[in-house]
Amino acid sequence: EHGESLKGVTNGRQSMEFCQEWAQHASEAVRADREAAAAVLAVFPGGFRDCSEALRNDLDFFCENLLQEGSWVIKSAGPKLTGNKELMLQIVRDHGELLLYASEELQKDEELVLAAVSSNGRILGELDKDFLRKKEIILGAVKDSGCALAQASPELQCDSEVVLVAVRNEARALEFASEALKADFDFVAELLRTCGDTFALLHYVSPTLFADKDFILLAVRRCRYYEPAKNVFSQKVDVGIQAALDFQVVYDAAMSFLAVKGPDRL
Repeated sequence: EHGESLKGVTNGRQSMEFCQEWAQHASEAVRADREAAAAVLAVFPGGFRDCSEALRNDLDFFCENLLQEGSWVIKSAGPKLTGNKELMLQIVRDHGELLLYASEELQKDEELVLAAVSSNGRILGELDKDFLRKKEIILGAVKDSGCALAQASPELQCDSEVVLVAVRNEARALEFASEALKADFDFVAELLRTCGDTFALLHYVSPTLFADKDFILLAVRRCRYYEPAKNVFSQKVDVGIQAALDFQVVYDAAMSFLAVKGPDRL
């Protein structure tokens, strides 16, 4: 039966189909056989789920056959593997989402969590809520995925360092910053100077800033193209417009100049 299993694995075009269904053809003894199982996994890593319990808990077997190309099958591994911190660190540094298949104890390990969110910040919402209040964890997550800021605690959504990192990575992350930061002229001005996606930023800054002629001038200077700039500002200029008596004059002058200059900056 061992020989027949290996023959099935190596039988040309039929090998993938055989490997996907090998549990239906192989006895427990064959599924516990390292050579037969390795031959299956070379073709179809998903076959790991049908290996014997002993092989699914065998660190050497996993590292030899799956760590480089098939680490995603850790979800089918036994507790000796999912509870192995060194192994899980190697895996989550490239595939942060696989942290969710680590043991319950390891999912609360701060070193492991930081490694995981640094490679996949989008998993932040799946983690223990205590991590959402840890600045180092949130910084690691927003460096990978700016919009992971949405999962951060309110205190960290008020943290200018965290928000700056998030928005520089992904401009629309500003949506999830505190209202105080979105209305902070100096902070938003820094974003406009250092973030490439001006139009996205302007959609999420506080409407109160559009009553400030200095902000309007700065924002216009950062808008490279006339038509998108015109569309953005036409949606915003009515907010608090009475707060600046010469607002319309400044706006008209800026828009006229930008229209003449075309794609050039002011």
